[in-house]
Amino acid sequence: MDWKIIITDIKNGLGLTQVQIAKQVGSSQASISELETGKTKEPGFAIGQALIALHRKAKRKLLSGA
Repeated sequence: MDWKIIITDIKNGLGLTQVQIAKQVGSSQASISELETGKTKEPGFAIGQALIALHRKAKRKLLSGA
């Protein structure tokens, strides 16, 4: 998975900051930053699943034009 793209899509689609994303997925802002910059390659399973779910929500919003 390309976590940078996933996190960028979440930020653009839902208008969330790294801090807000971290709170929603149960992580720290630092961990989200490391995923977005590529410093960390893979999140833990639960964080990854939560990011994927948030990404789906962001993509739906982007595709709907809302």
